[in-house]
Amino acid sequence: MKKRQFVYMALAFLLLMGMSSCRKKSINNPLTVNSVGAPWELLVVMDKSDWEAPPGRALFEVLDADVPALPQSEPRFKISRCDNADFDGLLKPVRNILLVEISHIYSRPKIHVTEDMWANSQIVMRIVAPDNESFAKFVQDEKELIYQYFELAERKRNLQYIKRTHNRELSRLVMLKMGYEVQVPKF
Repeated sequence: MKKRQFVYMALAFLLLMGMSSCRKKSINNPLTVNSVGAPWELLVVMDKSDWEAPPGRALFEVLDADVPALPQSEPRFKISRCDNADFDGLLKPVRNILLVEISHIYSRPKIHVTEDMWANSQIVMRIVAPDNESFAKFVQDEKELIYQYFELAERKRNLQYIKRTHNRELSRLVMLKMGYEVQVPKF
């Protein structure tokens, strides 16, 4: 009888520990889905009426800006948009998400960034503002910060991929011949 109680208590303890470890989403959590989408793709969650108004035009102008120092015109991001009502479970694992909320409940514009919110290797940026004018000005003033967050996330994903898939034999040869540790990408 005591042995059975011990087994039940041990199972309950393991179940409790397993469930508590699932709360924090991280890259090491096997229960969290991986992010989806192409590199440099960005999903903007903003109602169509706002997207076609000055706040959306200002945001589009910032996100659609060309990558500097290239010999040809190339936009920084491939932009997709959906309405707040359509942002559901199917779209939540997208790798780069920008949520927009314009409401009088906010006293000033702010940026909130969350990593791995609904998926591994995901970045979710939320920009809030009290009105259209302050949103448009804030996005224009903070465009470099917006670029940096998404660009850093893409670079981190790229490095993770190279670490997992690099040419180990060629990396070993470089180390033997030249004394440098290099992770040579597979081609």
